Amino acid sequence: EKRITPKTRALLPVHLYGQAADMGAVLELAKRHKLKVMEDVAQAFGSDYKGHKTGAMGDAGAHSFYPTKNLGAYGDGGMITTNDDEVAKQVRILRDHGSPRKYHHTLVGYNSRLDSIQAAILRIKLRHIDAWNDARRNAAHHYTKLLTGVAGVTPPPEAGYSRHVYHQYTLRIANGKRDQVREALTADNISSMIYYPEAMHQAPYFADRMKEAGWAKPESERACHEVLSLPIGPRLSLEEVERVAAVIKSAMK
Repeated sequence: EKRITPKTRALLPVHLYGQAADMGAVLELAKRHKLKVMEDVAQAFGSDYKGHKTGAMGDAGAHSFYPTKNLGAYGDGGMITTNDDEVAKQVRILRDHGSPRKYHHTLVGYNSRLDSIQAAILRIKLRHIDAWNDARRNAAHHYTKLLTGVAGVTPPPEAGYSRHVYHQYTLRIANGKRDQVREALTADNISSMIYYPEAMHQAPYFADRMKEAGWAKPESERACHEVLSLPIGPRLSLEEVERVAAVIKSAMK
């Protein structure tokens, strides 16, 4: 809240890895400062906050249908949700070259129309999303059961207010052992990923600006050196989860 200035126009809560942000606190803060709320739902399709779906609580929600997402198309795609008619009108214009009707351009827009084939695929897959998310949760909970108590390993917490849909199952591995765990997994033909290797304020475009603004984020930097995302998905078997967990336990000894 201390970073809010007269220039601030909106808050952008990110529902990271599939778990909803604390939207009650976000919405209360936005109301107090008369700010818009734009939800980043790219990793959390089907998640909720106290029974309210992500993407349905702020002024608008941005969804990704990239093929690796929980609800993924066979190519790039996305969606914006809103209950504001004016926002919906502007988004429809922006997605089609800033044109409310053919060859009549009122804004500088984009070519962001969802292909019909992608929409058809998503419409079919949408029927299964709850079952697929439940399968992800089942695998994630098995990981957590097996890895809880392993020294240096912190499984992802699941907030009581949210139905985590585990787009990623991301551990924290302390004591500088993250890379050796990843190497052990790779040696056993188990894939893993680091989301994200550097914090936003360290990106070349932002680094100087953040430094000038006095933004020091040591916790973000530490997280970038500890996070490791394990295999997760609706088709991941419990036996496969056990195999991954066994390699991690061995590597942490």
